[in-house]
Amino acid sequence: MSASTQEVNRPAVHIAVQSFGFVIRRCAAAFLSWRERQRAAGHLMMLDDRMLKDIGIGRGEISAMVHGISGDRRRHHDIR
Repeated sequence: MSASTQEVNRPAVHIAVQSFGFVIRRCAAAFLSWRERQRAAGHLMMLDDRMLKDIGIGRGEISAMVHGISGDRRRHHDIR
């Protein structure tokens, strides 16, 4: 392998290593974010229905709340 071929390959390898590191960091961040949402959902599930009502959510809304899914939050008892 000539010196010029090695010089051409080094930047390509460097870019590949940087890209791989970026993917690993993104995967780790996504996993940690997912784990934090799971933990929050678990804590909310431990609350009784009265406490959930006090903070303005129903048991069926816990998953949507921790995952940031918005929707029409008006419930039947809120309309009256």
